[in-house]
Amino acid sequence: MLYFNSTFADSLTTKWIFGDGKEFSGEEGTHEYKKAGSYVVHIVIEDLCGIRTFEKIVQFAKPPKPTKNKKVKPIYNVNNPKKI
Repeated sequence: MLYFNSTFADSLTTKWIFGDGKEFSGEEGTHEYKKAGSYVVHIVIEDLCGIRTFEKIVQFAKPPKPTKNKKVKPIYNVNNPKKI
């Protein structure tokens, strides 16, 4: 999940281009990538001075797979330290 916000106080419009075919107009929000990989995120700001574009590369990895509850073998027995 990508959280984003713009701190340009005098912006007339703000557009986010996420590099995966999705776009968003507004100053802040979230975006979720469906696949792991590197993406170039662009923000396009229009204000009284004109249009400015900034970009940042973001990388997302696959989320870890959930683990099943398995019994863990102790490495030390408090009641009998020599018996494991």
